[in-house]
Amino acid sequence: MTTEYPFIDKHQACAILNCSESTLRRRMKTDLHKDIHWVQRNKHEAIKFNQRLLEDYLAHLGDPSAHLPAIEAYTAYLKRNQPKRRGRGVA
Repeated sequence: MTTEYPFIDKHQACAILNCSESTLRRRMKTDLHKDIHWVQRNKHEAIKFNQRLLEDYLAHLGDPSAHLPAIEAYTAYLKRNQPKRRGRGVA
């Protein structure tokens, strides 16, 4: 887990968004995007939520375009932290 973008469980996510689990599930289908706001490695593992993006989402509720810079910063962060591919050089 990274400290720049900590991940939290559904109970903490509900507390941040001040909503019920059913509202959280509904937002996962509409506003919160998989692999951005929340992740699940496989269907047997618990879903984890990106705390920083949930806080930004809440701060800009009703203005999705104001939330886009936070999403773009996160995706840029992910790209910067991808492991470098090692392979055979082309001769």
